[in-house]
Amino acid sequence: MTEQEEFEKEAKKMPKIDMTKIANVEALDSGTRKAITAAAESSRRTMKKKFNFQQAMSFPLPSGGKFYQDSEDEDLKNGIIKLYPLSLADEEIITNKTYLKNGTMFRILFDTCMASDYSAKKLLQFDSLYIMYVLRQISYGDDYNFDVKCDECEEEFEWSMNISDIDWAELPEDAVDERAIHLPVSKYTVTMSLMRLGMEEEQEIIKKKYKCSDRIAILISNTLSVKDEEGEEINPADWADFFEALPTLDRNAINNSFKGTKQEPKITIKCPNCGTDITLYVPISEDFFRM
Repeated sequence: MTEQEEFEKEAKKMPKIDMTKIANVEALDSGTRKAITAAAESSRRTMKKKFNFQQAMSFPLPSGGKFYQDSEDEDLKNGIIKLYPLSLADEEIITNKTYLKNGTMFRILFDTCMASDYSAKKLLQFDSLYIMYVLRQISYGDDYNFDVKCDECEEEFEWSMNISDIDWAELPEDAVDERAIHLPVSKYTVTMSLMRLGMEEEQEIIKKKYKCSDRIAILISNTLSVKDEEGEEINPADWADFFEALPTLDRNAINNSFKGTKQEPKITIKCPNCGTDITLYVPISEDFFRM
């Protein structure tokens, strides 16, 4: 038995850490939390390599890899991600209620399915929706069925489509990661970054900490700084109150600054009952990750 095999044998005997059982997990220092996360990711990647009955497949990312230049994976830096189809263990991740509740499901799922050398939490949300549909396609097939209700005649019917037919947007060439947004009404300046997949986990923590809504938590999670008219920085502890008081025109300025950086694939279908054209976002049904 090799040293590596001996290590893996002993590692299997170690009890798994259930983060939900740590009463004060939010109080862990950042270094400890990063170490726990890194260990978990390393373990999953090792398991994937030990028994791997499926070949990784390469796909071009909608972002073109522009903001993954910190990766050591040359393919990823050039906009190519390598993915494994889902395994039985991956399917169990999807049905794990804890992962669904704390916003970690897709990050954990992508980490196990990515053959590319990169942390899933650093993936742009612009790419993550695309990756999710690709995983569905290579794991269960291209055809996807879901229920639709016509707003005109209120008839419900099943619609079938091919995932490969979805028209994915590409990240604009002039897109930047960090942008300083000058708000027209409050005159404050907010510096924000593009959303990453790992920010969903941060949002759950933010909601609990500041007792704020989903919308406020999303804004806080990708905010880097808030400055008043004099250039004085606002304490991050006050960001929730700041965003809650934000005028509509200022909120619109933030939305407009991120135009073209969100994936919102739509399709147009015809109601078989009344013939009305229905335009809708491609839905994610309960059967999305099933045959």
